[in-house]
Amino acid sequence: NQTTAMNEISLYDIPSSTWTNLGSLGSSSGGNTGSAWGISGNGNVVVGLGWISAGTAHAVKWQSGAMTDLGSIVAGRSSRANGASFDGSVIVGWQDDANGSRRGAKWVNGVESYITDNSGNLVGEASAASSDGNTIIGQGLPNPYVWNASTGLTYITHPNAGSFFRGGATGVSADGNTVIGYYRNFPGPPTTGEGFIWTPAGGRVELN
Repeated sequence: NQTTAMNEISLYDIPSSTWTNLGSLGSSSGGNTGSAWGISGNGNVVVGLGWISAGTAHAVKWQSGAMTDLGSIVAGRSSRANGASFDGSVIVGWQDDANGSRRGAKWVNGVESYITDNSGNLVGEASAASSDGNTIIGQGLPNPYVWNASTGLTYITHPNAGSFFRGGATGVSADGNTVIGYYRNFPGPPTTGEGFIWTPAGGRVELN
């Protein structure tokens, strides 16, 4: 933002080569008022993180000129939105739990809840959603996952998965039937890892 000299959630318009600043929640941390992490398929909703104090941030949604605080379901803890469905009615990301661990979360029409596996266990942060918002992907501990509103959660497993070889799902097709992601060593450079493509019928296929 050229007026405030703060980094701010913004939109870039390709045809006109112009930036539009979208606002904030009124606070900042380290020269930033917030950051954008995703955009809806129709381009009308921007999601991300907005600072509410120097050390705490909340997931945010920008739509129709207004920046909305999506809040936190754990008092005093941070949250962030990473992606959205085509119309922005379903937003996904993470919510810090009481111990500070990042857990997968979804906001459906503005109402937040944790994402859980079929045993009720909390999972890692969510990365993206299908166009209709019925399929959500994300990181497990250590396995990536695919959550579906009808069929529940499926882990994308790997024979070498463990504390030091972990994975994440990073992209999902519009219909929710194709997922891409990675497994890699932690700690270690990304070059030690491998990409994958996953479908319900074919399972995980290593892209290497």
